[in-house]
Amino acid sequence: MRAYVYLILYFIFFTQGILSAQEIVSSGGDYFSTVNGSLSSTIGEPVTETFKMNDNTLTQGFQQSIQFLVIDIEEKEKPEMCVNIYPNPVVDYLKVKVENAGSQKVSYNLCTLEGQIISEGHFESLETKIAVNQLFAATYMLKIFSEKEEIKAFKIIKQ
Repeated sequence: MRAYVYLILYFIFFTQGILSAQEIVSSGGDYFSTVNGSLSSTIGEPVTETFKMNDNTLTQGFQQSIQFLVIDIEEKEKPEMCVNIYPNPVVDYLKVKVENAGSQKVSYNLCTLEGQIISEGHFESLETKIAVNQLFAATYMLKIFSEKEEIKAFKIIKQ
């Protein structure tokens, strides 16, 4: 009888130790799965630790892939300069109107979402036409620069 009690107590403590080893304290999270892969996330994890060895980085509590692809559209508009584009979606020509540029040289880059520059140029007047009729129907980025500083980015839809 005594052996059974020890066996039951051992089993309870052993399984409790295994189960608690896989727990995390967080304020929220979720798990998503498709045929292509899965994603699990936690929000509000109070304690993390990062280990680095050679080219590898491991952050406790985060699932990481080898390569990250982040696409971010950030608007950095100077308050004194106003940039408007139309029409969007566009078919043949995109019109860009720059107001209050003063003596600043304003230029543009039209590029793919991956960052490949398709065309670039300078604004010679307040309103400029950019030909997009030779482009495939897709989504592009139009970045406006003021003397090498990006001031605004637009998502352009070519039909």
